[in-house]
Amino acid sequence: MNAADEIVVNERLARLEVIADYTTKTLESLQRRMDDGFKEQRTDFRWMLGIQITTFVAVIGLIAKSAKLF
Repeated sequence: MNAADEIVVNERLARLEVIADYTTKTLESLQRRMDDGFKEQRTDFRWMLGIQITTFVAVIGLIAKSAKLF
């Protein structure tokens, strides 16, 4: 391998290192965004579950009242 080939190889290697660094940073950013999104979904799920339980209890109460159980 002569000097010119070494220069070309070093340039390619430097370009690949830059691409690898950029890819790593992008993946880390995506991971953070996904983690934040999952936290938000858990909060939303808890609210939805609470609303559903409250609605279910209210409907059961209305049915019991209309059936004159109390």
